[in-house]
Amino acid sequence: ARGYRAGSITNNSIGFETVGPEKVDTYELGMKTTFRGAVPGYLNVAAYYNNFSNQQLTVNATVANDWLGIIPPASPNVNAGKSRMWGVEVDASVRPFEGFSIDLGYAYLNTKLQQFTPPAMPIYYSQLFSATVVGGPLPLSPKNRLTLTGTYTLPLDDSIGKISLGATFTHTDANAASNPLSTPLYMLKKSNLLNLNADWHGVGGLPVDLAFFMTNVTNEKRIVFPSQSYNTYGGDGGHVNEPRMWGVKVKYRFGN
Repeated sequence: ARGYRAGSITNNSIGFETVGPEKVDTYELGMKTTFRGAVPGYLNVAAYYNNFSNQQLTVNATVANDWLGIIPPASPNVNAGKSRMWGVEVDASVRPFEGFSIDLGYAYLNTKLQQFTPPAMPIYYSQLFSATVVGGPLPLSPKNRLTLTGTYTLPLDDSIGKISLGATFTHTDANAASNPLSTPLYMLKKSNLLNLNADWHGVGGLPVDLAFFMTNVTNEKRIVFPSQSYNTYGGDGGHVNEPRMWGVKVKYRFGN
């Protein structure tokens, strides 16, 4: 398949207001299987290779002394890169016994920036830094991510309703988020996220559903997207993840 990401206009990136589309050639090979018997389930596997050209990359721009205080610092996207990306994705599910299912999702990702061609630099800036090192991985691209979900449905009579309990665990590898040649290397730490849920469908045979959920059960704290502003003010920060949250949902169904 051949695809593209549309270009865009950003009026707060003085000198780099526009970025053109990037193109990608994608090759994929996979299989889908379903098995029955004592432990039924399915297994889907896909391997892919992506080849990017005219890639949109983020650069860190240092404002020239003559323009300090006149224009704002910028981290614009520019068409300056060529990279490749390959990986494997696995999607599987099994039912070891009646009422209990285990779902698994796994992804392996390997990325590499093959070429960086800096654009002409406007007079407003003194330096441009790529947020990615040539030969290194693309930012925010963890190599491994695993999601494991277990769901158990209680063996109850239909007059009571359908009650299920579930837990989802997601592991994401640590990954780099900046170019160590332009800013101190910002490594996003690994994440081990646990979510819980309980659902009661058809409470007492009524058209009413109840649900309880809790996300980020361990209240994990981490930065998910750094600001990469070291060249601007000598420090860095970023967007943090959502804290632990829980809640209850009530749903009333009209009709069949």
